[in-house]
Amino acid sequence: MKTEASAPIASLFTMSALPSARGPGARARRLPVPGEAWHIRGLIQPELVEAMRREVLSAPSVPVGPDGILSNFKPGTHPASWRSSSFSAELASHLWSCLPSSLLEPRAFSEHDRADHDGHSLWNPVGVNALHRFIRYEPGSGHLVGHYDAPYIESEARRTLFSLVVYLSDNESGETRFLRDAQDPLPFAARDFSDWSRNANADEVLLAVTPLKGDALLFEHRMLHDGAPVLGQEKLILRTDLVFERTGAPT
Repeated sequence: MKTEASAPIASLFTMSALPSARGPGARARRLPVPGEAWHIRGLIQPELVEAMRREVLSAPSVPVGPDGILSNFKPGTHPASWRSSSFSAELASHLWSCLPSSLLEPRAFSEHDRADHDGHSLWNPVGVNALHRFIRYEPGSGHLVGHYDAPYIESEARRTLFSLVVYLSDNESGETRFLRDAQDPLPFAARDFSDWSRNANADEVLLAVTPLKGDALLFEHRMLHDGAPVLGQEKLILRTDLVFERTGAPT
């Protein structure tokens, strides 16, 4: 999915606003889907969740279409979601410190993995992206079609390779769903990463994760996923990335 500009939020999340302690510690469980994906329980503390909710819900945001793209929103229709963004190195540093150490090991990628490793097999995670996108889904219209995330490439040797989604609401719907991908047998270079133009069928859903405040998902950018329709209660998430630096030679 393309990254587009959204309504900016001032850098609200300073070190003074962040919890001084990490709390009891997050717990990560690898999900049984093709590719590398983790469900992280209790990544951030309740006070930070509530602080972000207050600021984001009172900040300006822009409507986007079902593919998450601003230019594809059609005036006169219900937005699929509302988006705003904030740049905060302090929040990025805090999120990085909260991630379980087991998730911060170097990665060795092959041509069949789901990350833009650019022919270099070894990459080392070094931090969380300081650009944070806040996404709000309203009941009845909020959803996100099947898509692949994309990297932010800072340089040949530094880029984002994993998506980090932090839930800021409790919901009984609006699950993040990993979808069956017919392109899995193909090498990475032969795959088409275009967004879907339709909603997923039930038999295409491999696994669904229900939003719970403070929990998070960490997964390779190029894993096919969507956001199920939101019913009953507004859904709010923080979307950012894990930054990697190249450590290996070209394969």
